[in-house]
Amino acid sequence: MTENESISIALEKQCSIYRQMFNVGRQQHVCIENEDYSGLNQSFSEMHQLMELARIGQDCLPNMSEISNKYRRYLVRMRAWLEKLQEQRVNTQREAELLLEKSRLDTRHIGQGRKAIRGYRSSNFKTAKFFDGVR
Repeated sequence: MTENESISIALEKQCSIYRQMFNVGRQQHVCIENEDYSGLNQSFSEMHQLMELARIGQDCLPNMSEISNKYRRYLVRMRAWLEKLQEQRVNTQREAELLLEKSRLDTRHIGQGRKAIRGYRSSNFKTAKFFDGVR
């Protein structure tokens, strides 16, 4: 395999990893919308694995300034994927922050409800001292 072919394969692999990261990001967004915490945890694990693969793949690539013009299409695709990933990350983070705030409010309401229940415990009723036989 020539150096040019290996560069093409490495660049194509990076684009594929970024595409997979984008799809996992979509899964994360759906999990956040559905409040699926186990699915969200699993998708975060997948994302971390893909990020590690992307980092390793990046180390295998030559310096971007040294890549000839015939590989620029890969660089344009990679840049487009990275921009999509960044936008998706910002949106997902915003949704996660909203979900966290909602969870905090729900927890606060539950705590207030428990306090209210404790405050309304039944009192020890004493028998009436006056009984007229009608009531």
